[in-house]
Amino acid sequence: MVGDFNPIGKTSWIYERFWQRLPRAAEKIRVTVLDNPWAEPEYIAKLKASAADDPNFYNIYFLGEWGELQGVIFNWDVQPLPSIAFDDIFYGGDFGYSIDEAALVKIYRRADEYWVEELLYEKGLTNPALATRAQALGVKRFDDSYWDSAEPKSIQELCDNGLNAKPCIKGPGSVETSIDFLKAQKIHIVDGSPNLTKEVRSKCWKKDKNGHPLPVLGPGPDHAIKATIYGIYTHAKAGGGAAAAWTDEEFV
Repeated sequence: MVGDFNPIGKTSWIYERFWQRLPRAAEKIRVTVLDNPWAEPEYIAKLKASAADDPNFYNIYFLGEWGELQGVIFNWDVQPLPSIAFDDIFYGGDFGYSIDEAALVKIYRRADEYWVEELLYEKGLTNPALATRAQALGVKRFDDSYWDSAEPKSIQELCDNGLNAKPCIKGPGSVETSIDFLKAQKIHIVDGSPNLTKEVRSKCWKKDKNGHPLPVLGPGPDHAIKATIYGIYTHAKAGGGAAAAWTDEEFV
């Protein structure tokens, strides 16, 4: 069996299956347009010239190297948690159960710089079980944690089970507003946060029928991203207004 593909981004299952797992039965061969005896010189020159204005395109289609998925919303890097004194430590969470994972992230703030650590990403947790798991992961009774304000009953159940759970701040157009706010901050993913890293590296805006981006998160998992948005945006804007609900369509 022979498979052929362009190495557009490392979030691809191909990268995970054949580069990270390195199966012994598979041989990987990198070929480029220069290995194609039928490629026209003008086409080769055009690809080569793309290095100046689109290095990602050049890396993928001329060099045959792994690139980055185009249109990704966030460009957060991954780094170890620094040994510094933080101004704040708080949490963000997103509910889930049978189909979607519940997510919990720990957020460290120093001035306008944040480090986000994935603590939990799991299906099948009832709200009492979620509270118990959060406490086992170090969330204390008076620690601020911010959750989807569209689920007040779930937030109350977390409070009843020992968490200082609060509704996140939302409102009309708040997906775009909160993401714009996060993009203006310096945010790092703490090393050892695999699901948050995967979400961030693949999350794009949803597009209309003409391919233009909409202020709506595109398809694919985004539970850890939502938890991060709920936490950072609400903590920064706390006291700035009452919580209201996002519509589900904004996350489809």
